Formats: sequence, structure tokens, C-alpha cells
Amino acid sequence: PKSMMQCRPPAPLPRPEVQPLDHSNYYSSIEATKDFFRETYEFLKENEQCECGLRLSDSELALGWTIHRSHDPATLNHIFFQLGDTTTWDMPVDLAYILNIKQLKFIAYLCQE
Repeated sequence: PKSMMQCRPPAPLPRPEVQPLDHSNYYSSIEATKDFFRETYEFLKENEQCECGLRLSDSELALGWTIHRSHDPATLNHIFFQLGDTTTWDMPVDLAYILNIKQLKFIAYLCQE
């Protein structure tokens, strides 16, 4: 004699789930109006690094001055200031009074490292 499972007709397949109209197989939708090139360019520019290891956006100061870390073994990781061909270990006096809070905190952070 046949068992009950062998006599029964096969069960119907499950029905496909109804997907909402805005559903897609992607994890997020793509913004067609978004300027991906400009956004990527701005991200790369913001994170571009100087050869001393600091981000260019952080190293650029007022009046054309920049701040850098030394890679010379005798002064490794000491900071210095540069304006064109002029370099100095001390912060220029004319620069000290016009830096914003973010720049001052960044310089203080570099001095503590």
C-alpha cells in the first residue's frame, strides 16, 4: 500500500511576494540629479595630503602661510611654518592674531603629538 504522502497531489508553489512600486533590488536609490563628479572632487580635495602627511585643507593658513611636519631625523614631527621659500619654526606674529579657532586647535593638537 502507498503511504499518505505518495497519494497526495503536490502542494502548490508559493505565490511571489508583491513588491511596492518604489522597491528595487538595490540597497538605495540613485539620485539622478546629484552631481557625483563634483561631490567626489570635493571629497578628494578635502582629503588631499601634503607630502608631510597633513591634509592640505588643514595645513593652509591665512596670508598664504602653511604648516607642515618635519621628516628630517633630527627634527622628526616638529611643526614649521612656510610662506613661499621662507620657513620658520616659530609661528609668525602677524599670523597668530588672525587664525580662527579651528586652526588654533589644530596647531595645538600638532604641538601635543
